[in-house]
Amino acid sequence: MRKLETNSWWPTLLVNKDKYSLRELGEMFGVSAGAINTALKRNGITRLPTRSGPREVKPGWPPGKSGGATTGRGSRSVSERRLHPWLEDLGVKADSEISKLCGLSSATVARIRRSRGIPASSARGGDVSSEKDNSLSVGVGGGERNSAWKVTLDNDEVFVVCAKNIAGASSISMTHAKGVVCIEWVGVVIE
Repeated sequence: MRKLETNSWWPTLLVNKDKYSLRELGEMFGVSAGAINTALKRNGITRLPTRSGPREVKPGWPPGKSGGATTGRGSRSVSERRLHPWLEDLGVKADSEISKLCGLSSATVARIRRSRGIPASSARGGDVSSEKDNSLSVGVGGGERNSAWKVTLDNDEVFVVCAKNIAGASSISMTHAKGVVCIEWVGVVIE
């Protein structure tokens, strides 16, 4: 692996090593903070650590990037940048489908979608837990054999019932629990 000190930007990093945090330097030069720290130690270079807490806004940084109080805990610009090409698909495609395309978890895609005020897709595999309308989702399945049905309550509690069809699953779940939000077909029960 190529050492950082052989890159053309290494002298610029050394000039700025005491002005920015390791994380900020990593974002500036496209490497990890740990790689910068290791390279500095390997070359015997010391630096003045930046103070903890929000940094003052630094010239040359775009709004919302490192160097201002809008970054740090709660800032997830890397995830949002990875999701950017698929932003128009939020709420149209299922969160799980988008997550496979961009390499993020379904939970991260759902969090970003919710933070933008976009409702979940009605496509199978979407984030149905945040979209509660107290109506039952119609699943597939049924037939002669018993099927397993996943029942979600309005308090996010989940349980499974066995029934031949969604009507039977609805009847069983409504008699044993209140606030049924969603019933989904899981699969055939093997007896």
